Amino acid sequence: MKKHSNEEKSDPQNFRTFKGLTRFRSDNKVGFFSRAHKYLEAGLECLWELFRNARLYKVSAAIVSGKEKHSGQPVKALYVGNFNNFAFVFGRICSEFGVIEEHRNINPLGIRSWVKRYKGTVDLVVADVELLLCKTLPWMEFIQIPQWIRQKFDVPDSWEAVWNSFRKSAQKELRRVLKYGFTHRTTNSEEDFKTFYHRMYVPYIKERYGDEAIIVPETKFLRKCRRGQLMQLIRGGKVIYGALINNIGPLSIEWVGVPDNLEPEMLKGASAALDYFIILYAYEYGNQTIDFGPSRPLLNDGLFQYKRKWGTYLQDSRVPRGDILLKPLNFTIPIISFFVNNHFITRDGKRLVGKILFNEHRLNVNDLEHIKKCYFIESLDHLKIFALSGIEDDAREFAKVESHKLRLFDLTNRLHPEEDFCRL
Repeated sequence: MKKHSNEEKSDPQNFRTFKGLTRFRSDNKVGFFSRAHKYLEAGLECLWELFRNARLYKVSAAIVSGKEKHSGQPVKALYVGNFNNFAFVFGRICSEFGVIEEHRNINPLGIRSWVKRYKGTVDLVVADVELLLCKTLPWMEFIQIPQWIRQKFDVPDSWEAVWNSFRKSAQKELRRVLKYGFTHRTTNSEEDFKTFYHRMYVPYIKERYGDEAIIVPETKFLRKCRRGQLMQLIRGGKVIYGALINNIGPLSIEWVGVPDNLEPEMLKGASAALDYFIILYAYEYGNQTIDFGPSRPLLNDGLFQYKRKWGTYLQDSRVPRGDILLKPLNFTIPIISFFVNNHFITRDGKRLVGKILFNEHRLNVNDLEHIKKCYFIESLDHLKIFALSGIEDDAREFAKVESHKLRLFDLTNRLHPEEDFCRL
């Protein structure tokens, strides 16, 4: 198979056609032991997570109080779990929050009694528990949200088809590659791996995710590096962005990193350029699929939308985990505001669907066209749109035509709209 040179120049004048570019139809056939090692490692990770999730841990129950991020109004929630996704959930709910009451080492099977105990004093219940316990709770009509979803891209056989897979917003972003004159190279240097870890990966994760940051230990990081390649984005002879890619089987983007002093405008261009070069690399090497890695299950999350620009589709995480379970007890102003501003990917049986709460005005056809354009993705079964202020007739007619993509629910005359929002 063709080997890449250490440094590879782009042809930025020819994004669309790449004349003379060869597509190697090898599907990256590597040695049996290398491929087996990768799949064995993935299998062991799944088995470990399944074993860990099958146990019934003691958990904590906490009352969390704060100010809802968008309305600024006070909100109070009951949290039950091991704090695995605590920062993610409450970082989406509140601009500031704190635990005002906590009970440790409680029996997780007693969640129902805790909900009854605090039903009159909290607006929202959050259950963040392991897989086995998760399976026992749907009867309480929680909204079931996967902790992570994956976004993947199937590489077409022609470069024209690859280019046409990109959304127009992604094609426009690539103009920054011309503006900044980016090039790229791949490396297997141990020194480059360590530099990437300490100067790019760790600072980037801390800056981007704050309290939600999950830093991979250096030993595990370097172990993965030795079975992959580091793609570096170059400008003016300096490395300004990097990504570790694993090219055994489907190409996967393991981790990305960027120096903490990169100016914001260049960062946008660098991110688009690096992903573009990874897609180009996968196309040239004959990879059929690119795994863009995990994303949080939010249709209006910036990272999710960014990956969507490249024509990615959704896939449930391969690692077995419990879900994040949400149950609004009242549709107060801050709870409505939270769900209006966070469009979650949720479970509906074995299907993944989008759940969107709409409360700006009576839902009309223009609103539905915007929602479909911005949030529907083919790998979702459909979008559920819940209207608190009513639905116009033109919206209902549009939804009938697009019934395979959009489902409407009018909550205006419901006695308990918060229950219907969970149940439907």
